[in-house]
Amino acid sequence: MSLRSITKSLVMLALISSTVTWGDLSNFNKADAYPRFTTLQPHQYLYTYYTDELKKEKVTWCNPENFGVFLSPFGQNATIGANADNIIVALGDLEGRWNILGLLFGAVPAGQTLPPVLATARAALFPNLPPGFVIDDNSIVDPQHNFGYFSVPLNYRKGGVRAEFQTMLFCDIGIQIQAGVADIFQVTGTFINRTGQGSFVPPPSIPTLTVANVNTFLMDQIDEIAEELGLNIENFHEFSLEDPRIDLFWRHAYFINEFRPTWPKFLLIPFVDVGFAAAIAKNHNYNKVFAVPFSNNNSNAVGFDMGLNLDFIETVEIGAHAGITHFFSKERTCFMMPTDDAQSGIFPFKSDVIVQPGRNLLFGLKLNARHFLDMLSFYFEYVLVDHDPDCFKLRSPDAAFFPVILRDRSSWKVQVINTALNYDISPNVSLGFLWQAPVAERNAYRSTTVMVSFNATF
Repeated sequence: MSLRSITKSLVMLALISSTVTWGDLSNFNKADAYPRFTTLQPHQYLYTYYTDELKKEKVTWCNPENFGVFLSPFGQNATIGANADNIIVALGDLEGRWNILGLLFGAVPAGQTLPPVLATARAALFPNLPPGFVIDDNSIVDPQHNFGYFSVPLNYRKGGVRAEFQTMLFCDIGIQIQAGVADIFQVTGTFINRTGQGSFVPPPSIPTLTVANVNTFLMDQIDEIAEELGLNIENFHEFSLEDPRIDLFWRHAYFINEFRPTWPKFLLIPFVDVGFAAAIAKNHNYNKVFAVPFSNNNSNAVGFDMGLNLDFIETVEIGAHAGITHFFSKERTCFMMPTDDAQSGIFPFKSDVIVQPGRNLLFGLKLNARHFLDMLSFYFEYVLVDHDPDCFKLRSPDAAFFPVILRDRSSWKVQVINTALNYDISPNVSLGFLWQAPVAERNAYRSTTVMVSFNATF
């Protein structure tokens, strides 16, 4: 293998990646940021026959792989997550406990009025305020987030079946299609009223702002408040297709140190994957407060993933890869929007907005040991997905709304480890088990995924 041919290949890889701006190998979804579609290591790309031949190992394949079918039932669950301060909290508290007292804060947008229950609460708790006076007093905001707050524990479950199809087109270029169906169930046991807990004492200048009054006019009225705001706070349970993906991939293996007996022999395998995800999953209804997106939150996406594998002869394969995902903007109607920075969890007014999701940055490290024990193979991967802040633009500008608050709360980060075992039951068929375990997260679900897979190539 000459240095010139390796250089030409790496230049080709760089040219391909430079013509691509984005990547689709991760999701715009803090509950399921890095979905798997098979238990095999994700950059195998119908290449086992050829790499075995290059390594002069015993070829277990009858013919070179030209087509692959992978079917994978999976289950995912989470009951906790980490907030923006990396503190473990209930899922409903990721972006802060629900500040019900905060619904009375801020200005009223043009053409809207405070719903009757909130108007009654404002008159009872702040009887001396003139009409139209904007409440924006940090002295009545409990820094421990108890007085006037709900904590909202949630139980998240997702299960379904995913499929992946691969075929070679010509030379080292192939196409990959991924799709799935899923059922999501997110349930809340109860709203935990934190009012009266902790050491916060309302200022004596507002004698009507008491625990009893807050409970009577706000906390005990949560169902009525949600109804008047047009929000559904019932359990969420829906079934839908996931967003399908289509990718083009390129890979090529080079034998390094083939004729140097004193140096380690290995295959150098650069690769690049470019693709598109179509937003056909069931529409995410933001009026269903506990709704969870099935894939990319109804945004189309394009992207790339590129990397390098080192497959050492008779030992292990190690590699690294990185990618970027771009999600296209989407208009959201009747979208809850804060009118004060003290508000969290639930907001008193809605507006039509254009949401430009932030991009996802992805980085992964992996280790693959093929047939380390008879026909059993082992795969390990660490993955980091970092989501940039989203941008919210009001369709009709109104000074009462503060979209920048949502922007500041919209970034998130997920780190997971994928561990898988695959057993070959025939030259072209294997059965696998994968466990995706959370390592760390920020403003995201602490989701665990298990998957079994039937993998066949022809």
